Amino acid sequence: MQFSLTEDQLMIREAAREFLAGRADIARLRKQMATPEAHDTELWQAVAGELGWSGLALPESVGGRGLGMVALALLLEETGRCLYGGPLLASVGFAGGMLLEAPASDARDALLTRIASGEGIAALAITDDTGRPESVGVELVAGAAGPVLRGHASFVLNGNVADHFVVVARDRRAGGHGLALVSVDRGTAGLAVQTLTAMDLTRRYARLAFDAAAPSAVLAAGDAGAAAVAQGLQVAQVALAAEQLGAMQAVFELATGYTQQRVQFGRKIGSFQAIKHRLADMMVVCEAARSAVYYAACVVD
Repeated sequence: MQFSLTEDQLMIREAAREFLAGRADIARLRKQMATPEAHDTELWQAVAGELGWSGLALPESVGGRGLGMVALALLLEETGRCLYGGPLLASVGFAGGMLLEAPASDARDALLTRIASGEGIAALAITDDTGRPESVGVELVAGAAGPVLRGHASFVLNGNVADHFVVVARDRRAGGHGLALVSVDRGTAGLAVQTLTAMDLTRRYARLAFDAAAPSAVLAAGDAGAAAVAQGLQVAQVALAAEQLGAMQAVFELATGYTQQRVQFGRKIGSFQAIKHRLADMMVVCEAARSAVYYAACVVD
């Protein structure tokens, strides 16, 4: 079995690293963090539209490139290295990954097409104020003209700039059971979006309040809904791990570089055996994490 990256995958990684180094440096990041939305629209249009990153991993049937989870992991590792807080993780890794686990339908494929093209940003709403994925705070109930949503969802990553929401809800309709996966468009009557500022200032979160808001579509319910949520969460975990891997690697490189500059007792501290041991331990952790992330991405594919 081949676990090394292909030539095409290496080219994707190098191209992403070069682009982000020139367009998502720390100065631009700090400027973005100071804005109310913490979102660089121009940069996102370049990432999603010009480069086509939003569709790289999604199937060709919805307008994507069909390169799969490994390609997405490569991109997310590079965005993690420079702390780029754009909605690639939220829209493709979280919402897109969850949608792909739902049964095929016209509504699902139409939403995936908008995500792949970069025309629409999607965000995943799954948890209540506890932040735990098993604590679902939204209910799908029967309304006079069809199903409606009640309750709230918190910590919706990049939800402040999302055009569409993929919402996990408890199915309380007559005959319903378990979890349902539904889509809701921004601006729907009965939906209120509140921006949240978290400890990570590179991006914002949102709290969604539903007051008899009609979903655009019920994408999965019953056993299919539970399966889609369970499997979609696993895909999301792989995507998040890939981004964190990039941040971990960047910290290791910064620490290594510092040991080559700091002088103590007339010597660079990187020459001390104790420091070398610490750096070696950090490298082992990074490489172990990389092996785990890319093996998991291969399993997803």
